[in-house]
Amino acid sequence: MRKLSICCLLLLVVVTSNSQTLIPYLNNNGKYVFVDSVFRTTAVDKDFDAVELFVNKVSPVRYFGKWGYIDKTGGNVIPYIYDEASNFRNGISYVNRNHKSVFINLKGDEQSNEEFDFVQNFSEGYAVVALNNKWGYIGQNWLHDELIYEYANSFSDGLASVCINKKWGFINTKFQIVIPFQYEHAGSFSEGLAPVMIGSKWGFINTKGILVIPPLYENVTLFSNGFAGVLLGGKWSYVNKKGRIIFSVNYAEVREFSEGLAAIKVNGKWGFINKENKIIIEPKYDEVNNFKNGYAWVYDSNSKFMINNLGKEYRAKRN
Repeated sequence: MRKLSICCLLLLVVVTSNSQTLIPYLNNNGKYVFVDSVFRTTAVDKDFDAVELFVNKVSPVRYFGKWGYIDKTGGNVIPYIYDEASNFRNGISYVNRNHKSVFINLKGDEQSNEEFDFVQNFSEGYAVVALNNKWGYIGQNWLHDELIYEYANSFSDGLASVCINKKWGFINTKFQIVIPFQYEHAGSFSEGLAPVMIGSKWGFINTKGILVIPPLYENVTLFSNGFAGVLLGGKWSYVNKKGRIIFSVNYAEVREFSEGLAAIKVNGKWGFINKENKIIIEPKYDEVNNFKNGYAWVYDSNSKFMINNLGKEYRAKRN
């Protein structure tokens, strides 16, 4: 009976370790360790030069100038040999070594014999790749279409915006043109709508290419959480998918909502508002990223550290 209890306890420890949220914490020495949500130390107590959040139970970390991957016990599961590394998505990540980008799996095995100048993570079965200033896509069978585009964005909602002869259109995952090359610029689809530039103004189309929000705006964000930011006459507002203004703001710059919060810029500093236009995190950072799983990277006086969606900072107190 005693042996059974010990086994159950060991299993509980393993499950707890694998399931707990580990958050990067910036020390006074400018290095990162991982803590839990209430700042308790974890098994990952090594000082790293740079880190990312854990995805698929592993995190890319930079140690003595080179990137590799660790698991939640702190074990080095993929060696520190890369100049750049990214989070895994669907078991695949891209890394950069000697100025060339390749894809690897969770064992660190290279998945393609080809090297590219630029790659992005997979989205809807394909990843954007570029070589010699030509852009295209590679599939998870590691075959790629001919690199013919001047620029290409990731697939979303089954479509991707691409550029040929300085005009933008959209292709599907069979690489068929479904919305003609007719725009001065185009972004990615998000929540069924994509921003397109007609002349010098931005509007939004649906996945059939129908213009649903007219091109009135000097600048726009993607739709997220049902809203998009639009700049009209030098003033930012948020609109819904019918183009109706939900609220206007007096901020120098805004970004799309993520997990109910949107970044806003006031007097050169960034903070966050909620969907009721209430400031939740005061504008005090030099730069911010969007929230993901309740946390966001922020930048302040040459420091990069995490905050949670209540504004709690994961860094050592400054003197």
